[in-house]
Amino acid sequence: MRGIGVNGSTIVAVGDNGYIFTSTDAGNNWSTQSELTAGGFVQGLYGDQTGKIIAVGTNGPTQVIVSDDFGAS
Repeated sequence: MRGIGVNGSTIVAVGDNGYIFTSTDAGNNWSTQSELTAGGFVQGLYGDQTGKIIAVGTNGPTQVIVSDDFGAS
């Protein structure tokens, strides 16, 4: 696990191999939202109460993934 963000019952977690997971029920169920390039690592995660989430990954070129809906898309 590289980073985690919590807002109420919504949780976004990022980990090795570029995976991003979300839960909208306080962690009882999880969905895979995105995978950066194979072997990528998410190095940072930022989120705020408006639903904006920014994840930064590396493996070759740096990648930035932005969501405006708590990681649902």
